[in-house]
Amino acid sequence: MRPVALLLICLGLLTGACRQDKTIAASKNVRACGVKDPANNLPWLRQRISDIKQGKEAAITTITMITLNNQDYFNIYMSYMSCIGCLIYRCDGTQVDQSKLTNAERMEIMRKLGTPAERIIIYDGSKAG
Repeated sequence: MRPVALLLICLGLLTGACRQDKTIAASKNVRACGVKDPANNLPWLRQRISDIKQGKEAAITTITMITLNNQDYFNIYMSYMSCIGCLIYRCDGTQVDQSKLTNAERMEIMRKLGTPAERIIIYDGSKAG
């Protein structure tokens, strides 16, 4: 193997080992619930992310945001769960009672959560460093 290739591989490994939580850094440009950077400026969400990071589920947790009818919603998903959309929260941190949504609203939430262009990743524990 050439020394240059070996050097590039080593630099790549070192850079990856030192990475920060890029998702949270990227979320600083997101506006939701009337604030910029909801991961840090919504107290309940900031606390939830802190709790996730301290627990054993950090690497398998993703928090995404969608907007439906001019309302922002946050979905907390842990990869061992068999249900996407089971833990959905409003801007004030209250959990959405899906039994009170119309069938059309539930379907639209699931569609948006399943469409990368329709959701914003607020926290991705698999990329946290």
